[in-house]
Amino acid sequence: MHEVRVRTPAGIETGTLEGDAVVTATGTYSPNSVEWQVPVEPAAVYCVGRNYATTNAEMGYERPEAPTFFLKPPAALVAHEQPVTVPEFTDRLVGAGELAVEIGTSCRGVARDEVDTVIRGYTILTDMDARDQPTLSARKVFEGAAPVGPVVTDRADPAAIEMRTTVDGEQVQAATVRSVVIASAASLIATAAAVGAALATTRTRPWRGQTLAFALVNQPLMVPEVVTAVALLIFFSMIKVATGYTGLWYLIVAHAAFCIPFAYLPVRARLQGMDLTLEQAAADLYATPWHVFRRVTLPQLWPGILAGAMLAFVISLDDVVITEFVKSAGQDTLPTYMLGQLRRAVTPEINAISTALLVVSVVLVMAFFFLSRRRT
Repeated sequence: MHEVRVRTPAGIETGTLEGDAVVTATGTYSPNSVEWQVPVEPAAVYCVGRNYATTNAEMGYERPEAPTFFLKPPAALVAHEQPVTVPEFTDRLVGAGELAVEIGTSCRGVARDEVDTVIRGYTILTDMDARDQPTLSARKVFEGAAPVGPVVTDRADPAAIEMRTTVDGEQVQAATVRSVVIASAASLIATAAAVGAALATTRTRPWRGQTLAFALVNQPLMVPEVVTAVALLIFFSMIKVATGYTGLWYLIVAHAAFCIPFAYLPVRARLQGMDLTLEQAAADLYATPWHVFRRVTLPQLWPGILAGAMLAFVISLDDVVITEFVKSAGQDTLPTYMLGQLRRAVTPEINAISTALLVVSVVLVMAFFFLSRRRT
């Protein structure tokens, strides 16, 4: 059950959210064509207080021995996508995301193992808190103090839900920073590996297995990306189970592995186009292989390295498939955040982000093109 209350041309109706459509007794509607209503009509809203350690520390509260409760009136409820009016008496209004539970029957003294029998469903509620007010009622009990909805669902596990409250595009900013961090680290790792692989396949005598090594380096280009994503998912899942670590390094390593061939090809092409005369002359003058690389090869190779790094950065920045398979909860990148938003509606925010990503990608690809054409 994904129950909603909406205003349609027929009036206020109760229906269900099925995929990207709102279904009521009078028809099927797009979510953008209806006016959302508060999904529940409670007699009162019972709230648990002083359950955030950071808020208790900020307000100077002691941790209570038992949960404290307070009430919000039904007038405090605000429907999805409806504005919240900031009260004139406060200059510091803060919202905290909460899991709201709808009790479907009158009850009292319910045993712990029977709680599920009286719960009708779950929704989300934002507890608006005027932090600069002295009393609890002034802080939390006012009209518009509880935005709620839009859906009541019975398909939720309260113990497995991760909740996050964002204000003024905070989630977009976090996803953008995460994308840049992952793309930067992955492109550096991929480029370093690509330089080593390119030197091994162009600056050494032919060796047994060289063709196989070339194929392995370029393997991500030869198989569907989803195959690589599934393989990485299986591999990293075993590591997660064994270690318990679920950090960002899985995404960085996965992106780096996928980006190596994109960095490798420009570097290899640059090496193949370079004249070996200077390197041979340096070797004849008793320069060590390291000095030949650092003093002769690397200065000529820099355009290819930069071009490969830029291409790897763009590929990582725009990646969706591998990220969707490998990421843990709370690790959305900008493309996966946009994908999640597109399932709801195409907003001006999504259009702006798409334009910015397109401009960045075009600029980096053009820089890659000119760097790869540069001659020393």
